[in-house]
Amino acid sequence: MHIKLLGTAAGGGFPQWNCWCPPCRVARLDPALAHPRTQSSAAVSSDGRRWFLLNASPDVRDQLRGLLASTPTGLRFSPIEGVVTTDAELDHTLGIALLRESRSLGLYLTEAVREVLAEDSRVLPVTEAFAHLSVTTLPLEEPQDLAYRDGSKSGLRVTAFAVGGDPPRFARRDLPGPTGGLQITEATGGRSCIFVPGFGATQAPLPAR
Repeated sequence: MHIKLLGTAAGGGFPQWNCWCPPCRVARLDPALAHPRTQSSAAVSSDGRRWFLLNASPDVRDQLRGLLASTPTGLRFSPIEGVVTTDAELDHTLGIALLRESRSLGLYLTEAVREVLAEDSRVLPVTEAFAHLSVTTLPLEEPQDLAYRDGSKSGLRVTAFAVGGDPPRFARRDLPGPTGGLQITEATGGRSCIFVPGFGATQAPLPAR
């Protein structure tokens, strides 16, 4: 399994565009002392060429540069086979709409996240106006194979689980499990990683994972 951290900052990135706190000030004046960072996102792959994004941040355009293993041939190319989301927050999902030039895009999300993206932020219908979306709902605690765009298996499985947290401020409904984490596991070999970019409470199962 290949894992890349694409961004490790909170919403707004670092330095945040309107923040002049001491760390953000240093990041602007002397980046060598406080490295600028893009908003939280990671990517996983079984072959180092075809990737699945773990959340899609508003900085996705710049983050994708780190996923190109070689110069593509042809007029259109994307190393992204799909996006797996942990929640419906804007800093984790606006990048989906920015990937609208894809001819097709696979999305993996829980029912709670799907409803918010469809009905509240409207990220799903906006993206679907430009690209074909293949949406797979992730039942909590049930492993799901990650598939490439051609339908073949990637060799990776994802299991979504709930963590403590509130729904986004713009959500008009209070759905169970609005915030989650992901366990990515190799189908053969069994090695796994846990991705939990945010949580509102340290519940008993989380430290054990």
